[in-house]
Amino acid sequence: PGSYSYFEGMTVRMAVAIAGGFTRRADEDVIVIIRANDPEQVEYEVTQGGRVLPGDSIEVERRLF
Repeated sequence: PGSYSYFEGMTVRMAVAIAGGFTRRADEDVIVIIRANDPEQVEYEVTQGGRVLPGDSIEVERRLF
């Protein structure tokens, strides 16, 4: 968790790496970006190669086991 600097061309994979990487319990296949700049804060399911925009929040789901 936290805020990190954005740079042009940043992907989800890069942003997660800057934040410390995936934990052992992370489900790396279920990643959601919340776009705060959208009028209704829309959630987008993305892959690790998905583009990040300024103001995005990234949520990685947990695996059950």
